[in-house]
Amino acid sequence: MPTLWALGALLGGVILVLVVLTLTHMDTPVDRTEAPVAPSTVVPAKPAAPPPACFPLAPCRP
Repeated sequence: MPTLWALGALLGGVILVLVVLTLTHMDTPVDRTEAPVAPSTVVPAKPAAPPPACFPLAPCRP
């Protein structure tokens, strides 16, 4: 039975620490909208649309 009390105290301590850390770190983040926004050069341009499919009995349109 003392083992169960020790495990319960350990689990209760962990839960208490998590609750205290959650309550002390709940402040709202600061919005950083002062900096200018530059367009990204990392994202590639959209690829061109593929040509329409040509079927054996239908004429191909360019």
